[in-house]
Amino acid sequence: MNGTTDLPTFKQVADHIVTTYFQHPSYYRVRGCPYLSFYQVITLLDSFHNDVNDTLEALDYMVAKTKASGIAECVHFNGIDTFMRRTPQAASLLRQLHFSSLTSYTWFHNGATFNNFPATPYDYALTVNAAYWDTANRTYPIKYVPNLSASWDPSPRTCPTDV
Repeated sequence: MNGTTDLPTFKQVADHIVTTYFQHPSYYRVRGCPYLSFYQVITLLDSFHNDVNDTLEALDYMVAKTKASGIAECVHFNGIDTFMRRTPQAASLLRQLHFSSLTSYTWFHNGATFNNFPATPYDYALTVNAAYWDTANRTYPIKYVPNLSASWDPSPRTCPTDV
């Protein structure tokens, strides 16, 4: 499966997200706006045949649904930049699609090489990543927010002692 969708399916998913998650009092918000991150913005765009206006229509639908539900006046759309870097028009796309912020999925994607895995020195990885954070903030028209998660995969599917 390639991860793309179509507008009717996107609207169904948006309805579910807004009514099930955005309304929950503990749902993460940025400046009052529910936060929603897209792992691959390019795949989102592919869903709508690389048409920025059609993609924006889908995102605007979610914002309108959020407003109509009385939850907030906005949605804080965040993109993961791992694949955006390969897209020459990334900065323009993020602006056109009204994304609010950008982050990385993992420090590994920001240029650090882990030749000593699994014992790569933290200071080395931090230095390489901090340099990328500065580059990202100069490259993109929206705020780059560093990923601060620990371990390769901090999700419940992994065990932190599996090093």
